[in-house]
Amino acid sequence: MADSNIKKVVINKIDLPPIDANNFSYNIRYRLISEDKNRTSHWSRIHNIDATDQAPGTFFDYSYFKEVVSTGTGTTTAIRLNWIVPTTYAGSTFDIFVKRNAGAYSYYATSFTNNYVILRESTETSITILVQMPTYPKVQTASAKLFETVAITVP
Repeated sequence: MADSNIKKVVINKIDLPPIDANNFSYNIRYRLISEDKNRTSHWSRIHNIDATDQAPGTFFDYSYFKEVVSTGTGTTTAIRLNWIVPTTYAGSTFDIFVKRNAGAYSYYATSFTNNYVILRESTETSITILVQMPTYPKVQTASAKLFETVAITVP
């Protein structure tokens, strides 16, 4: 019977790719492989799975600590940011965006833990940090936002 070799695959939310920032969906495709695994294969078209129900319902609690650190070029101020991940949140990675003074947010890094250190780069007097669910491309998206800090003054 042809249906006897059909395999069911379950992918956990944590293993899904980053959310597409343009339409807030997961872009997924799969590959069909022949039984001998080398004669034929075929990639499916890209399927867009709506991710609006993945948007966080509440913002995360966070704390920060300012400290003076030594770098290769001298000393500077660092902001050590920590946040509490609710048990209902299925993700394990976080995109971090930084706004210096009154500028615009720019992508800073992706964190695989619930903490990160941001260094003062030059003469900025305030730094605001936004943490969101991972997206592709790496752009600041209001629907993916997990939390945003107050403007932190740096000496």
